[in-house]
Amino acid sequence: MLGRMQYLVHKVGAGEKAAQDLTYEEAREAAQLLLSGEATPAQAGGLLIAMRVKNETNEEMRAFTEVCRDYNKPLMLKRGVVPLDIPVYAGKKIFFHAIIPAAFLIAASGRPVLLHGFSGAPGRLGAADVLRSLGICVDFTPQEGSTILERQGFLYLDVAKFNPPSTVSNCCGPSSASGLSSTPSAGWSIRPIPAGTSSGSRIPLISRRPWRY
Repeated sequence: MLGRMQYLVHKVGAGEKAAQDLTYEEAREAAQLLLSGEATPAQAGGLLIAMRVKNETNEEMRAFTEVCRDYNKPLMLKRGVVPLDIPVYAGKKIFFHAIIPAAFLIAASGRPVLLHGFSGAPGRLGAADVLRSLGICVDFTPQEGSTILERQGFLYLDVAKFNPPSTVSNCCGPSSASGLSSTPSAGWSIRPIPAGTSSGSRIPLISRRPWRY
């Protein structure tokens, strides 16, 4: 009898004519198996690539998004600080990261900007690589980043910092090795929480080199 992850991989990867979409409940189960680390690297890679080839449905994307967000560490911000949340998971091979200078301009105009992504796809330049070359720290935790975002209006968060299971449980590994973007990246959007709405404590910024406009 096939295990649950084997069944889900087979369902979406059975071929052009036989492949089927996952139900909302099945997609949630698949995401849980990925993020909990129960799925093997081969199963994770098989599922993500099969879904990419098949094309994800709205229900599958909704399920993955909800489960991924459940694992996100909250970004505690002062009330009234509402950043523009921009995912930058796609590495570039030919085109430049136009979103980076655009984000600087938006932040300079007074609207805080939060970029978040993952670097590591072979042969592709990630947004974090560009920011790092500019002397901008890309290693803040959500707790440290809250202070940076409030003070300077710009922040980059690596997915490993606010959603550790996504990297530990093979979600990023198979897609980075294959050079493909993966389905769970849709769920790595941050939901900032205004201060006072959670019992989570705020910790002061530790020593880091700040970035400047």
